Amino acid sequence: MSAALAGWLVALLVAAVAVRADRRRARLVAHALHEVRGPLTAARLAVATAERDRRPGALRTIDRELARAGDLLADLAAAPGGRRRPDATDAVDVAPLLRRAAAAWRPAAQGRGRDVLVVAPGAGLRVRGDRGRLLQALSNLLANAVEHGSGPVVVGARADGARLRLEVVDDGAQAAAPSPRPPGRGLGLAITADIARRHGGSLVREDGRAALELPRLEAAP
Repeated sequence: MSAALAGWLVALLVAAVAVRADRRRARLVAHALHEVRGPLTAARLAVATAERDRRPGALRTIDRELARAGDLLADLAAAPGGRRRPDATDAVDVAPLLRRAAAAWRPAAQGRGRDVLVVAPGAGLRVRGDRGRLLQALSNLLANAVEHGSGPVVVGARADGARLRLEVVDDGAQAAAPSPRPPGRGLGLAITADIARRHGGSLVREDGRAALELPRLEAAP
């Protein structure tokens, strides 16, 4: 191989790596921009609920969702460098996580004449991971159910051996095979699947049901 040809091949390889890096940066920016809309929308709807009904719980939701938006802005700040905020590895209690996700999206559901209900899971159900990321994933599933499903949305969790399923169920078909969508639509489910994968699990979608299936963290003896 001539030196000139070798030089061209190296140049092409460098260019390919640069293009791939640029695509990753663009993807991370797009994901961060998509996700920051969720907590801001939930906070805006909670403000409307608080003003109308004077509910103290709505004010707590606003505070929590704005804090979550701050975490997601950290992703946006890191995205141009091809990175995201590092995931935490905490022991996360499932029940408070479900209640918080449901509270955030209940005003949106009620605005459509629906509701978000929580089926309290058994005590001691925990997973290992990043509380904010898991809340982000659940929020995407709830947003999908509220926007595209019908009837009440039910959030719950159930253990299946060493696995734990965090489920969002409604009477619609939000988990049906995707149809062609405008750019950016359906991105929340792709982000949710990636969060599940980074937590050692997967996103499971069935008729009217979507779930995060994650490794269960056994209770300390």
